[in-house]
Amino acid sequence: MVTKTLEEIDNPTEKEKNPLTKEEIIKTLQQKIPKEGARFVELGLNNPYQDLVDELVLQLDGYEGPADIQQKLAEIKEAKVKKDVPVWLRENTELIYQGPKDNPYWETSINQYEDHGEQLVSVGYKRRNKLLYPGKQKPEQFRDLEPVDNTFTLSEYNVAKEVFEEFRKLVIRIDKGDEEAKKILKEIVSEEQHYRQGRPIIKKEKVNEEEIEKTHIKPQIIEKIVSGICNKLEKTKRGFKAEAINKEKLTQQVAEILSQLLVLNKERGDKGTHMLGVDPAIKEYPTFKLALENLAKAFAYQKETNKGVSLLMGEAGTGKNEAVKYFAAKTNRPFYWFPCGKGMEAMDLLQHYEFTTKEGLKKFYTDLADGIQTPGAVVMIDEVNALQPAVQAILHGLGDSSRSFKYDGIEIKVAPDVLIVMAGNPASYAAAGELGQALLDRSAGQTVRIDYPALTKSDFEAKTSLETEKQAGKEKKDNKKLEYALDEVLVLYPRVPEFANLSEKSFSNLWESIINEDDTAEVSNDESLKELISKDQIANTTKTLIDLRNILKVCDTWRKQDRDSVRIGVSLRGSTAITDAYIKVRDVRKTFLQHYNILLSQPIQDSADIYAQLKKWLDTELSN
Repeated sequence: MVTKTLEEIDNPTEKEKNPLTKEEIIKTLQQKIPKEGARFVELGLNNPYQDLVDELVLQLDGYEGPADIQQKLAEIKEAKVKKDVPVWLRENTELIYQGPKDNPYWETSINQYEDHGEQLVSVGYKRRNKLLYPGKQKPEQFRDLEPVDNTFTLSEYNVAKEVFEEFRKLVIRIDKGDEEAKKILKEIVSEEQHYRQGRPIIKKEKVNEEEIEKTHIKPQIIEKIVSGICNKLEKTKRGFKAEAINKEKLTQQVAEILSQLLVLNKERGDKGTHMLGVDPAIKEYPTFKLALENLAKAFAYQKETNKGVSLLMGEAGTGKNEAVKYFAAKTNRPFYWFPCGKGMEAMDLLQHYEFTTKEGLKKFYTDLADGIQTPGAVVMIDEVNALQPAVQAILHGLGDSSRSFKYDGIEIKVAPDVLIVMAGNPASYAAAGELGQALLDRSAGQTVRIDYPALTKSDFEAKTSLETEKQAGKEKKDNKKLEYALDEVLVLYPRVPEFANLSEKSFSNLWESIINEDDTAEVSNDESLKELISKDQIANTTKTLIDLRNILKVCDTWRKQDRDSVRIGVSLRGSTAITDAYIKVRDVRKTFLQHYNILLSQPIQDSADIYAQLKKWLDTELSN
């Protein structure tokens, strides 16, 4: 039996689109093949094809009709799709964005200003609410652009404006598959490139029925369009004088701007800016998967009701940003991140301004304003409780049934299928404040908490039930719940050279066997563990695993301290840094003390006391 690839299934041939039924195949065999063997019968010989026909008909007894095959193929495709969907998303696959990709063109944008009594126009580029200007570089704008002469008089701009419009129509025709438009654009690009590089433009032209090569210096197609528009405007626009226009200079300016516009449109899209690839370094450890599952449930509720905003709360360093970014990547959605701050005004949520002496005040929209207008986007409003109550109030409309952002006479509607999440640190943090009751009401049914990873299995059970950590702690008599969880260690172990090549399953069995003393863990028949558990290496392997456990114990103790008394924490990023440092010295105590020795020289309140406290935690946890 021939096995088809999914690509072949998705792209059937004409015959496959209209397959024959079993009865049609048998009828064809019985009619066509005997007919082709008729001459043998006429000669009194047996039909040599008959045995073949009989055999084929016999084989067809097990043939399944087209409808059955199509059903099986659909089941195969569905199974593959399910396999590709993470476990935490399988109950809410409708969140995988498959809607129309919003991919508008870059177009010219102008800023008119006065210079020494003359009205001038500078040209930039606009897509959605994002602006780019020639000659500007990062961090002034999100990408670098070479400087070109983008300043026009009003008369020059009247001509250039029509050229830009012709170009816009040409690009749209190309997107629709117009071959003639492609040919024209190819010639324009070729001419412009030759012109910018100072190379002559060689074209074949017919002169007196004879084809000869002619050399040009200027881009002829654009020059011809510029001249034609000048002549038209002289007839239709009062006061316009074609001879007052320096056509050669204008042709050069227009050609250079069109060249940049062409590149921008060729590369347009959100990939690289807002479309994120899945970060291979991110590990779906259990606590992270739990947060993603709860986030998916919150977003599903938001999508179903088309109102409210999700709320993601958790300590600094628990991975709030990474969770939302990872969700966006896994669901094929653009991601927009907008960080909030204490000193922000309401206007700062929507737009910001820049002043230049040449062009005056210019307005730019924020990623929050851009994001809510992008279909299918995930928009994260970070540290929202750092905003003053009056500024928080501006966000209320995003969670209402109207789904809009209103401020100072401006109203921006939220685009279809946009998912909005606010994130914040606990109010005990210095920069954090209280979240207003109105915003809390709008996040009802959509609130998600993200925690540090669990140290023990009892801790993890507390996260997945209504138990509190204190209640979980009372269950220490249950030895099973005292076992150390395979949670954060799944992120750390690949950083240890001797464990780096182990699969998650193999490492898990090794951890359960040595750290949790589980005799049922399958390690003896695992080839990848053979050397690690050999007589020569088992002592080193055991020590390294215990050291990893102790790193996690110290981190866990630190994280569970009251934020009012311990102002500095150890994040997930911190535990990976500690593990990297440990690999060099293979001593947990020395690693922590060296890594955090910097606290003694930092102008952080109570930093010396925290360092002293760290020594006590090390004494306690490393002695157990």
